[in-house]
Amino acid sequence: MRVIVTGIRDGLLVGSLLGIVHTAILASAGLYATSPFLEIVASGARYAGLLGLTGGILGLLIGIVSMVFARATAWRPSPAATLLIVGYASLWLLFALEGPFGRALAVLAAGVAALLLLGLWGRLSFRRQVPAGSKRPRALSALLVVDVVLLLASLVLRPSPPEAAALALDGTRLEALRARAQRSFTGQRWNLLLLTVDTLRADHLGCYGYEREATPAIDALADRGIRFDQAICQRPKTSPSFATIHTGTYPAYHGIHKAMMVLRDYNLTLAEILSESGWSSAAVITNGNLYPDFGFDQGFETYLYGHHDARIGSDLALDWLAENARAREPWFLWVHHSDPHTPYDPPEPYNWMFRGTPEVNGNANLSRIALYDGEIRYTDDQLRRVLEWVARSGLGGRTLIVFASDHGESLGEHDYYYEHGQHAYEPSARIPLIFAAPTVIPAGRVARAMVGAVDILPTVLDALGVKVPEVVQGHSFLPAVLGTVDMGPRDFVFLEAGYGVHLPSGRTRALRRSGTKYVQRVTSWARYPRDPVAVFWTMDALREGALAPDEFYDLTSDPGETVNLLTARPGEVRRDRELVAGFVTQLASGAPEDSGTAEFGLDPETLESLRSLGYIR
Repeated sequence: MRVIVTGIRDGLLVGSLLGIVHTAILASAGLYATSPFLEIVASGARYAGLLGLTGGILGLLIGIVSMVFARATAWRPSPAATLLIVGYASLWLLFALEGPFGRALAVLAAGVAALLLLGLWGRLSFRRQVPAGSKRPRALSALLVVDVVLLLASLVLRPSPPEAAALALDGTRLEALRARAQRSFTGQRWNLLLLTVDTLRADHLGCYGYEREATPAIDALADRGIRFDQAICQRPKTSPSFATIHTGTYPAYHGIHKAMMVLRDYNLTLAEILSESGWSSAAVITNGNLYPDFGFDQGFETYLYGHHDARIGSDLALDWLAENARAREPWFLWVHHSDPHTPYDPPEPYNWMFRGTPEVNGNANLSRIALYDGEIRYTDDQLRRVLEWVARSGLGGRTLIVFASDHGESLGEHDYYYEHGQHAYEPSARIPLIFAAPTVIPAGRVARAMVGAVDILPTVLDALGVKVPEVVQGHSFLPAVLGTVDMGPRDFVFLEAGYGVHLPSGRTRALRRSGTKYVQRVTSWARYPRDPVAVFWTMDALREGALAPDEFYDLTSDPGETVNLLTARPGEVRRDRELVAGFVTQLASGAPEDSGTAEFGLDPETLESLRSLGYIR
């Protein structure tokens, strides 16, 4: 019996110490950089308590197995503590290195090594009897009490949940301007042409300052309307971003957080709202994530899809316009091109249009960027055809044109190449946004107002004179569209980014203001583990960089987001952190109960589209 008591005691002690060490490792990685002292203490207590009790259970098992193998009643020195330390350290090391054969083999190897060590200790030794007057049971009881107290303390010391924050500014002046702006569009029923381009960075458009002539048609559209310089998507991935654009809600409500997710029926889309108000509707789609299998055809009378080439997509759009655009009722046409998405493979002559210099030809990254720009120019030329048709048809005088992208693309910034979705940095999060309507929207204007993709739907409905449904979480910035005020519905935009096994809803949240950005790492699951398995999650996430400290950037002096001012600007960081917490609470309180993932099957056409864009292999 003594050997079992010794195992439990050593397990409790070593587990508690390992919990404290684990907390120290996370602290050194910056996980607690902005956490209050009591929150750090509570996190350390949770780890020490959980690992202490887990170590006690392991010590009990080791003691029982050792008695069977060695037929001993006690030992000295105790193998339990050594085995726990060696096994735990080995498992961490294997998780960190991962090796060429993957994590599963690493775990298996660690388990086999632990069994071999256990058998070795049981066979070789530790037969010395413990003196009769040992006080180990008393020490054992004390350790048990300590671990239970630590767990209870971690519950008591946890900070109270944040209060909900408003989703928009409470400005009576802004509301008055909005009502006045709506009157500017009255007198006729406006058509709506929504043009979107997949994976298009704002800073690769000439109207946004790009030196290459990659977007002459879009630049000309900006000259005829107003361009928003600080438009931000709510999640830099196609499915969640377009779900936000078409519902005016955040991912927490519409339920889509990553690619290949279904837009559930409880969502109310722009096409459904306009159809109920008398608009005919059609869409031309070239990204498999938006095919009917995923529910994005909700509300559209005509939904054309299956072609990845912008030329074919524009052909289909022009055919629909020729047959339907001159009808008496107003229409809504959504045209989406996905050519700038990887792989960057523009047709002739666009594949060489920007690769003519030796500097580009000798640099692989610059060459890939040149191909990306070639895709953009090809798409721009196809959009020109649609825009010219609207102008020639005589419908331009009553057609509201909205141009946007779903998200940008990282081209090597922050060592993230030719992808999007993982980070909340500007290359992926910032999107181009242009509104044009002759005689109503002033030409050639640039707006600095902070706006989000979530605000596009209510703004469009305001302009068309359609009531905005109560479920919509975005807010109209129509006064900024008309140039009466350079102010959005909020002085910040909230966005999320990241995905993976550690937290499906996202690894980061960000608060983008006009001149700053606060990036919050979503690591509450690591600070307050629910079970000992989280220890291995945190080690794995630490290796991936998912447990990096929060970030705060001054975008005026540091547009590349390279200098983290987290500790240099504590007042602003605290303000934005509290606002993010309250905003998330507000979003969670409004989310429907069935906003989870839906089951679905994919037809061959959808599978082929997703495969061609690199979503599946």
